[in-house]
Amino acid sequence: MKLVSVLFTQLIVSCWCGKPIDYTPLLKYLDDDIVRDLIDPIEGRGHVLLENVETYNSRLGDCRDMVQQNVFEAYVKAVELQKIGGPQFLKANVDRELLKKAYNWSDDDLKNLEKHFETTKMVWREVEGEFKSAEAVFKIIQEKEAKERAEQAEQERERVERLRKAEEEFSKKVTVNIGTAQPSP
Repeated sequence: MKLVSVLFTQLIVSCWCGKPIDYTPLLKYLDDDIVRDLIDPIEGRGHVLLENVETYNSRLGDCRDMVQQNVFEAYVKAVELQKIGGPQFLKANVDRELLKKAYNWSDDDLKNLEKHFETTKMVWREVEGEFKSAEAVFKIIQEKEAKERAEQAEQERERVERLRKAEEEFSKKVTVNIGTAQPSP
């Protein structure tokens, strides 16, 4: 529940403070970093691993919230994440004993990491669950934008045609005036 309230607060702040932040590069970076720390743990980086997973979950939650709020850019980024199969660190082959040794962790520490992973899975399922409804909404938005662009293009064609006709009329008047002008004595 606390995570939900934190994510909701971040959504409100991001909506009030302007354009949504694109977290996709951060998610990719964090995902790579987490995979590295899971597969090839470096002594003393256990806290960094946990912080990265927490940050990943928070940013993924922001992405989910923005998709729910019909922020098209967030939907596009979520689709990009879906194309790579979601969080890659959830698919990593984790050697629990190696983590315990490298990070000097107890079984409770590993359980804490697993809780974070469960949160990641839950948030990712929620992001994926938003795709169908978001696809319909964004299809409507894209169609509306395409219609608006077509209308603007038509207006521009009409404006260009009016200018061309005005130029043609002007050229005729200038030609007639030049052809009828008498030389001065």
